[in-house]
Amino acid sequence: MKLILIILQILIEFHFFQCNPLYQKSFLNHRLYSIDIGNNLTIVELLNSLRDKMDIDFWQEPTINAERVSFRVAPDYHSNLESVLKQNFLPFKILIEDIQQLIDREKEENNQIMRNSYASGRQTLDDFRLDYYHTYNEIMMFIENLERKHPAIAKVITIGETYEFHPIKGIKLGIKTNETKPCIWIDAGIHAREWIAPATAVYVIYKLAVKQEVDPEIKQLLTAFDWYIFPLLNPDGYMYAWWTNRLWRKNRSTPKAVPIRYPWKLFDECIGVDLNRNFDISFGGSSTSGNPCSEIFRGDYAFSEKETKAVRDMIMSLGSQLSVFITLHSYSQMWMYPYGYKIEKARDGELLHNITKKVISAVNKKHGERYRYGPIATTIYPTSGSSPDWVYEKAKVKYSFIVELRDRGNNGFILPRNFILPTAEETWEGIKVLMKEIQL
Repeated sequence: MKLILIILQILIEFHFFQCNPLYQKSFLNHRLYSIDIGNNLTIVELLNSLRDKMDIDFWQEPTINAERVSFRVAPDYHSNLESVLKQNFLPFKILIEDIQQLIDREKEENNQIMRNSYASGRQTLDDFRLDYYHTYNEIMMFIENLERKHPAIAKVITIGETYEFHPIKGIKLGIKTNETKPCIWIDAGIHAREWIAPATAVYVIYKLAVKQEVDPEIKQLLTAFDWYIFPLLNPDGYMYAWWTNRLWRKNRSTPKAVPIRYPWKLFDECIGVDLNRNFDISFGGSSTSGNPCSEIFRGDYAFSEKETKAVRDMIMSLGSQLSVFITLHSYSQMWMYPYGYKIEKARDGELLHNITKKVISAVNKKHGERYRYGPIATTIYPTSGSSPDWVYEKAKVKYSFIVELRDRGNNGFILPRNFILPTAEETWEGIKVLMKEIQL
């Protein structure tokens, strides 16, 4: 009994240490490795077998359809990992020698130090910097200020709350007409560490709300459609990534039971659910895990999380008005459509393919960046329980897309600030073409 109490005390002290706002997890000398898979099942099985043995954080999942895989490894495992890879005659690349250096650079160039959190470019609407990564509070203040300044076209909406009771807010944008209009849904930030996604969503909101005053094309988009944009679907995870663990992916819900296999990780990796594995479509299938300590833990059952329930309920409330669904992620530079949970052509596959081809062309023209496109399962990797598949199959939304934003691996999730605006600008060009091509 005494031993149990000692262990419990240690766990509680560790928990409060991590909750300290001054504590930030260090990734000093953590490396990002890359291996070409080349549709080799043996390599896939080997990498998956190393996942728990070496505490590997896969930034791109090892699956048979993936061309290559990237993964973060702590310094304690560098030599063991490289020994195993060499024994199996697997060539590898080290993309990033020290991930902490990228995180430190991001803090400095993004004016992210806590004492500067109220610096210019972050608070007021007039000087809000679109080339910064912003905190949850700053993004919420941004959309609330837009509503106050443009009440005729903007309305902030709350669709639910998170596990830690933070409101999940978005903004509805549209010019009122006497007709029922089709709706466009854009969300971002369901994975906490993918910061370029919320930054891009904020840019789209800005273009629609502010630039409609001087751009007839944008005004027409607001007249023809009602836009529902949710820049942060996972506020708890995003705030944790901002202040404590920059590479956090999941939400922050606690497991139903202490993971016996990894009790020392209870307040670290074993917290949270991968929200984009929690939708009720082939739940528990490919690229998911039943282990709460996994980055792709699917949850105990479909829609177990408050965040995914909120998305489900809002989407179902829009009904047949919802015409286009876009969820923004990073990274890999891809525009994709269903299916992800099965390698089977969607009923609208040819139409979606032809439209996405035109979208990709517009994206490329803006800054010359190449994006791949196609069905999720064969373009990136098979995945189950994801929002675009659920929206397409269960909510019956024909135009359902997932966009993996920049880059293609040199920086991964820690995309430098100078890439924010180019990424957002090319994505906006793709969205405009998509709106022209859809058939309602």
